[in-house]
Amino acid sequence: MESRNNFNRIDAIRKVLGFPMVVTVKPIGTGGGLSLLWNQSLNVEILEKQQSFLEAIVKDGSGFHCWRVFFVHAPAEGYSERKVLWQILKEKVSKVRQNCILLGDFNAITSNDEKWGGPNKSSWELRDFRDFISESQLIDMGYIGYPFTWNNKRHGGCNVRERLDRALINSSWRIK
Repeated sequence: MESRNNFNRIDAIRKVLGFPMVVTVKPIGTGGGLSLLWNQSLNVEILEKQQSFLEAIVKDGSGFHCWRVFFVHAPAEGYSERKVLWQILKEKVSKVRQNCILLGDFNAITSNDEKWGGPNKSSWELRDFRDFISESQLIDMGYIGYPFTWNNKRHGGCNVRERLDRALINSSWRIK
């Protein structure tokens, strides 16, 4: 999801992997950026491209199954920028009447149980993301296996790991 690469690099990767379709959001500096690659078995209509998310309608080859997808890469720095993103996504999700999934790097945790090492996050740092999930009536799909998707790659007691990547679904998706 976070490509950190310009379109030319992503297009070269797309060709090597054999995906005929691609859409990207340009990174800022050495971070961010989004890339989505897919094949012709899916019909993907990009509805919106922002620095922190791609919104799309995806249909399978039969056209029978259709869902709304938000591919997310929330800002790593900038608590207030993430709070604005949660508000934008909450408004968009509230209007979706079909199966809906938000997936990617949210750069936020819901509790200190999703963190290992370093000081605990304060309750105000956790609240906005939890409120976004709750108020949007989203369900965390959970995970299987190793819980941490980010690691600061420091050694010993300085090492911090967090579960920043996740998939959130609406009740319609869950029922389906």
